[in-house]
Amino acid sequence: MDESLFQTTSTDNLRFLLLLTGPDMDLVEEQLQHLGVSHIGYGVMPKHYPLMEKALFDTLQDTLEDRLTPKVKESWNTVYTFMSVTMMQGAFASLKAEVASSKRQ
Repeated sequence: MDESLFQTTSTDNLRFLLLLTGPDMDLVEEQLQHLGVSHIGYGVMPKHYPLMEKALFDTLQDTLEDRLTPKVKESWNTVYTFMSVTMMQGAFASLKAEVASSKRQ
């Protein structure tokens, strides 16, 4: 496993994200919102996101041990928070639209 992925700062993580997606953060947010919508179909609920966060950080701790510095942990927390919040926004918007549509029928 390439553990260098875990030894980055939040700036490095952001640069990597931009490298993958280009400088258009609107596109990143749109894709994450769609991902949140698709997770509804898998039965993912808001209560599952903190469980995933804990699993991620437990895995990072097990993998990195003492290399999971506060700065590295903060960087991963920033990325995970951005992703999970954006995914939940997409899921909630989709459910809200679905409820509004069913009320009109």
